[in-house]
Amino acid sequence: VVALIGMVMLVGIVVNNGIVLVDYVNVLRREEGYDLDEALIEAGRVRFRPIVMSTLTTVLGLLPLALIPGEGAELRVPLAIPVIGGLIVSTILTLIVVPVLYRLVEARGERRRLETISRRPGDASEGEVKESGELPVPVGAAAGDPAPGTA
Repeated sequence: VVALIGMVMLVGIVVNNGIVLVDYVNVLRREEGYDLDEALIEAGRVRFRPIVMSTLTTVLGLLPLALIPGEGAELRVPLAIPVIGGLIVSTILTLIVVPVLYRLVEARGERRRLETISRRPGDASEGEVKESGELPVPVGAAAGDPAPGTA
């Protein structure tokens, strides 16, 4: 149970580190006009210190819990050791994997936007006028029924 409490704490710190990085990427792109790759590199460079400092302070704060024996050590050690290991691994993942995943998701979204924009005008899609000049019949309506909103 104590280790699970430590995992909850770990998840909170890791999510905070990811938010710090992604939020700064968004600020750079929206307000400063950076393109995606430049924003990811700059955010990693600028937010490296705050991310590492939050990890380092937590790890240093947990080291006495993990290393000092005594009364209650059987409760403290299972909390401290998984959190320390998880923070070290997650910091590396935050600085490497989060920007890569951000880039992949943004590239996929950009492709979808370009596909939507580049559709040819003659392509038949929902809501467009057919070649005969007739509007498509809504689902559940008969061909002779009046158009919605008209009487």
